[in-house]
Amino acid sequence: MGSWCSAAFVRWALSVAVLSVFAACADPGPAPCNVDAGAPAPTAADVCGHLRSINCPVVDCEAAYAGWQRSMDIASFTRTTGCYRNARTCSEVDACNRACSTR
Repeated sequence: MGSWCSAAFVRWALSVAVLSVFAACADPGPAPCNVDAGAPAPTAADVCGHLRSINCPVVDCEAAYAGWQRSMDIASFTRTTGCYRNARTCSEVDACNRACSTR
């Protein structure tokens, strides 16, 4: 009975290991758009000040803000800049670009 238990345990451990590998490689899904629903677009000063405060500077941020406003539809612009304002890290800022814009 000892060898049967050992073989069953080995099969179980291998199946768990294989499933763990597949779970680790699975697509994590889309990043969430971290923005307060219905909130107006934050100002350039709010967004740029926040990005600087989390050490995620954007070169000539105020001009970049104006460019974002011209290049996005108003809903995407509002969601994306709101997400920038709520981001806690530069990685989250990058995720905002993918998660909030429809362009």
